[in-house]
Amino acid sequence: MADHAPFEPDDYLSKITSEHRGKPRFSATVEANVSPLSDAQALLASIPEAYDLDTAIGAQLDVVGEWVGISRKIQIPLVSVWFSVGIAGLGVGEGIWKGPYDPTYGIASLDDDTYRDLIRLKIKRNTWNGLVGSAQAAVEAFYGGVFGSLPFVEDGHDMTMTVCISGNRPATMRFAIFAGRYVQFKPAAVAARSVVPSIPGPVFGIGVDNEYIAGIGSGSWAIDAEAALLVGLTQAKGEPLRRTINGVLCERVSLDGEWLMIDGQPVYMEI
Repeated sequence: MADHAPFEPDDYLSKITSEHRGKPRFSATVEANVSPLSDAQALLASIPEAYDLDTAIGAQLDVVGEWVGISRKIQIPLVSVWFSVGIAGLGVGEGIWKGPYDPTYGIASLDDDTYRDLIRLKIKRNTWNGLVGSAQAAVEAFYGGVFGSLPFVEDGHDMTMTVCISGNRPATMRFAIFAGRYVQFKPAAVAARSVVPSIPGPVFGIGVDNEYIAGIGSGSWAIDAEAALLVGLTQAKGEPLRRTINGVLCERVSLDGEWLMIDGQPVYMEI
């Protein structure tokens, strides 16, 4: 017999005394009575592993995320399908007329591995000591690695801080998490920015020249991560990033409706 639960029905049957051993109906009665108890023990014994962050999957991993405070569902911007003038495929008879309550975002569900890493990131945020070094290590673990991304955290020392991902963009779901600011390492009342270089590589900076920050000719201007995500999704779908308005070439740079840069000046256009 096993030293501790869960016990199998055979563990109990082996304890039958010689007086009743070998009697089929007696053994069957004992087995019928102990099998439910054995099954209950096995279920209880499986619970720690089922809800262990390293091994949990599916609905059990969702519960772990709920305990930690982060959902598997994230928002992904919907690449424009609404009616618009001057964009091929979105004109009369092609684009969909956008109503006042139509969504700008869709909901995506993370796979177990990505969600597990996101939960770990959230745990680090929940137990964060407020230091830049520990925040740096946390964002490196989630956004860096095999993607060739180079995240870093900068304290502005003026109640602002910036988290930037230089190098390559992370995978789409992780980039959406970054752009959506689902887990931010920032003290209360401190303004935080999530940015990326406009061109993958080092971000532009003065007085520094490395793989994270570089000067003129190497570094690119920092842009909001949310805008960069939309640009990436639009390029992947093959939709134009630019259009001509009143004879002026304009570029999309934001998710909320459209921000179009006209000679360096932002112009808001409601779709």
